[in-house]
Amino acid sequence: MFIMSLWTVNTAAVSWRYFRDKTSPALLPSIVGVIIVMGIVGSGSLESPPLLGDALALLTVIFLGLNGALLRRYPKVSRMAVVGLAGFFMALIMFFPAQPSSYPQSTWLIMGAMGLLSA
Repeated sequence: MFIMSLWTVNTAAVSWRYFRDKTSPALLPSIVGVIIVMGIVGSGSLESPPLLGDALALLTVIFLGLNGALLRRYPKVSRMAVVGLAGFFMALIMFFPAQPSSYPQSTWLIMGAMGLLSA
C-alpha cells in the first residue's frame, strides 16, 4: 500500500512532463515526503532476493500515474470504460502467473475486506 501511494506523485509528474500541467506549490512538500518514505520502505526490500512483487507494484504505480494523467487531460472519457479496460488487461496479464488456489482462506478474507474498504 505504501508503494501504491506513489501513484499520485507519478500522476503529477506525467501531467507536468507530457501535458505541461502546473503542480500546486502546496502539493510539492507532500510529493517530497512520499518519495522519502518510499525510499525508506523500498530500501528494506532490496535485501530480499525475489524483487518481482516490488517490480510489479512499481509497474502498477507507473500505469496508475499515466492513467490519472490521461483522465485529467481528457475529462470527457468514460471513467467506467477506463476502469473496466484496466481490470480486463490486469486480469489478462496476471492469468498465467497467478496461482489463486495456493492462497489460504484467511488470505482470501483479507483481500475481500481490502477490496470492500478501498472501493
